[in-house]
Amino acid sequence: MKKILFALTPLAVLTIAIIISGILGYFLFIAIDGAIPLRKLISKTALILLILTIFPTMYLLNFSKADLGISPKKNFALQIMAGLLIGITILIPVFLALYHLNIWVIDENFQFTPAIMTEKMLKILLISFLISVPEEALFRGILLTSFKRTNGTLFAIVLSAFYYAGLHFLKSKTEIPADEASLSSSYYLITDALTQLTNPENLSAFIALMSVGIFLATIRTKFPMSLGLCIGIHAGWVFLIKTNSAFLNRNPNSDWYFMVSNYDGVIGPMVTIWLTLITALFLSYTYLRNKPVNNSLAP
Repeated sequence: MKKILFALTPLAVLTIAIIISGILGYFLFIAIDGAIPLRKLISKTALILLILTIFPTMYLLNFSKADLGISPKKNFALQIMAGLLIGITILIPVFLALYHLNIWVIDENFQFTPAIMTEKMLKILLISFLISVPEEALFRGILLTSFKRTNGTLFAIVLSAFYYAGLHFLKSKTEIPADEASLSSSYYLITDALTQLTNPENLSAFIALMSVGIFLATIRTKFPMSLGLCIGIHAGWVFLIKTNSAFLNRNPNSDWYFMVSNYDGVIGPMVTIWLTLITALFLSYTYLRNKPVNNSLAP
């Protein structure tokens, strides 16, 4: 019973964060006269609140930086850079397949000048780290470590990946004009966002994001002091996905479009298959590397 309650604790924290973000998001929306959509303010406020829970959670659970996989500064920075290269290397074959199958095609209206491309890619790189740092600290740091202590490694990997995937769908696409917004509008948008969790159209993307979470959690489990590596890998993937979206267009008419989802045109069955294979190869490698070698000459 205790293990079940502990597993549901993040859900309770998320619920509280969503309720508070509904109120804060609405008043921010009014303060800026609707300059930013209410749905975005609510989702970003909820994410910020979740990030802020990292520090009190570390204190309450008596977690050190080492417990969360944070290595000394120099090694941490090197891990991030190495992870960035590893992440890009892992996902490049997927993008080559997407181009070959005409799932993504060149945006002929984009001005491909070196200056514009460099500026765009630097902005995307910054955004990639703004996404990966808090998400990895939360999911492969706090959640994975706490679940592992109480429920074991396998359960921790799967459940942290489940929460990671689920959070990506707590978004509403409904726009509410500033002159029509009220406090109840916030909770209408929250309800609309919650329905996305049970939307069958999101299933393939959810499974793909689960495979992402499982791979990153596996890395973090096999190499305990590797949160920096996970941050870098995650940032590399976000960088490729956003760069791809900036310079190319989706082609829903491709015969192979079923291999991606409408979530972002990349996450989908192809990513699930590829990352599952990579995870299996990684586990096989670590198993064989750690397997005792029998040097006996006895028959």
